[in-house]
Amino acid sequence: MIRVLIFNEMRLLANIIASLLDDEEDIVVVGCSHSFDEAMDLMQNNQIDVILLSPKIRKENALKLTKKLAEAASDSNLVVYGLPEGEDHILPFIEAGADGIVKTRDSADKLIRTVRLAHQGKAKFSPEITRSLIERISQLSSNARSVGSNTIPTDDLTDRELEVLECLGKNMSNKEIAEKLFIEVGTVKNHVHHILEKLDVNTRGEASEYLMFTRNLAS
Repeated sequence: MIRVLIFNEMRLLANIIASLLDDEEDIVVVGCSHSFDEAMDLMQNNQIDVILLSPKIRKENALKLTKKLAEAASDSNLVVYGLPEGEDHILPFIEAGADGIVKTRDSADKLIRTVRLAHQGKAKFSPEITRSLIERISQLSSNARSVGSNTIPTDDLTDRELEVLECLGKNMSNKEIAEKLFIEVGTVKNHVHHILEKLDVNTRGEASEYLMFTRNLAS
C-alpha cells in the first residue's frame, strides 16, 4: 500500500482529494494536515510514503515549507499539486525538494499516476522542466569552478557535517546515516539543515553535487 499524507489548509479540498485517493486499491490516506506541526505529528506516528502538498499556504511561505518537509521527511516522496503552468512556477519547488509536480490543469488521473510514480522514485517532469534542471546543474558547476582551486566551500563544515555530507553523496536516508554514524535521526536532520545553509543550496541533491564539484576542484 502507498501511504499518503495530504497537506492542505483548506479542509474541504483535502477531504475531497482523500476520498479520491482512498478509492484506489493500492493507496491509503494516513491523514490530512493543515499546518506543519500537524504534519510532523502524523509523520512521527505513521509511515508516510508520499506527501501531497498544496502550495497555497497563507501562514507560511510555500517554498520554505516544501524545503522543511523535504528535509524532515527524507524517507518520503514529496509531490506538490496545484501549481500554475510555466517553469518559473515549477522549477523553484523542484529545487526546494519536490519529487513530483501536478499542475492546476492536470486531471485527477494524473494526480493518482504521479503519486504512484513518486512512490516508485520515477516521477517524471516535462522536457522543458528537465532542460531547465540541466541548466541549473550547469550553473552550479560554473559557480563552483569560479570559487577557485585554493578555496574549498566545504571548509566551513564541521567534521561531523562532512561525514553527513559524504553520506548524502551516497544517497543515504536520514535513518541510514544515523545508523552508520551512531547518532539520532533528529541529529542527522539538524546536520543536514546546517549543511544546506552553509553551502547555500536548497536540497540534499544539490549538496551532493557541491561535494562532487569541490572534489574536482581540489584534484
